[in-house]
Amino acid sequence: MDIPVFIALVILFVICILEVFFLLRCPKIKQFPVYLLISLYGSDEDIEQILSYTIYLLSNDTDGFRRVFLLYEELTDSQKMLCEKFCSENTSVYLVKTENIENFLPKIIDFNEKI
Repeated sequence: MDIPVFIALVILFVICILEVFFLLRCPKIKQFPVYLLISLYGSDEDIEQILSYTIYLLSNDTDGFRRVFLLYEELTDSQKMLCEKFCSENTSVYLVKTENIENFLPKIIDFNEKI
């Protein structure tokens, strides 16, 4: 066996050992918060399906969604009432009009939060 090949194999072996060591010994790295933005329009006829899928995403903890923002523009009154009821039942879901998003997001998301 050539010396360069032997050296390369030793280096690969050391790297593999280090990766396994750090994988097993180091604590899990903190996940970044994930904010989900869903756009709703008055022409959407399937808002109830969108909201039920949102519940599924929130209940499935593997996705790591911290908050969900329902962005709307010109919803009908019944659609808006449905969304407001949904937001009142789920504390991590917020209904935001698109023109007010600049004022709303800094209040909800801490952009200075250390991760």
